[in-house]
Amino acid sequence: MSDSDIKKAGKTYEGLTRQQLIEAYRLMYTSRRVDDREILLKRQQKIYFQISGAGHEAVGVAAAFAMKPGYDWFYAYYRDRALCLALGVTPYEMLLQEWARRMIPAPAGGR
Repeated sequence: MSDSDIKKAGKTYEGLTRQQLIEAYRLMYTSRRVDDREILLKRQQKIYFQISGAGHEAVGVAAAFAMKPGYDWFYAYYRDRALCLALGVTPYEMLLQEWARRMIPAPAGGR
C-alpha cells in the first residue's frame, strides 16, 4: 500500500491502516486456532508430532508484513505458523502436512 493510499484510507495506528490491523488479527487468530486443533489431534493420537507456536503469532505476522512478496526469502521453523499463514499457506495445507499427505508448498507471490 502506498503512502497516498494510506492517507486516503484515513487514520493509522503505528503506521497500520484499519484494514491491516484487522488482517493481522485474523491471521493471529487463525494461527492460534490451527495450533489448538493440532493439540487436540495430538491428544487423540491422530497425529504424532506437534510443537505449539502459541505466543509467537504477532511476531510472525509482523515479519510477514515487513517482507516483500516475490523478493524476500525465509526458512520457516516449527513456530512460524503465523508467518506461513500470512504468506499464503492455508490451514488445510498445514493439517495435510501433519498426516504427511503432501509437502507444504512454498508460498509464491505472497499475501
